[in-house]
Amino acid sequence: MSLDNETGLDPPGIRIRPVSGLVAADYFAAGYFVWAVLIANLASIGYEEKNMYMAAYDWRLSFQNTEVPL
Repeated sequence: MSLDNETGLDPPGIRIRPVSGLVAADYFAAGYFVWAVLIANLASIGYEEKNMYMAAYDWRLSFQNTEVPL
């Protein structure tokens, strides 16, 4: 999961991206919830994936490289 030392981007031939959607932050690992309870409670009062948005973020990239099209 490390980045190229020269460019600060993915190494050649490897592409890792954050998961998109609500599943990006519901559970950290099986049994360890992060936002799953909040998402379930919002769903119980009528929210759906089309009403909510989870912003995925690639924490490995520098601020300048977050805008580089990959």
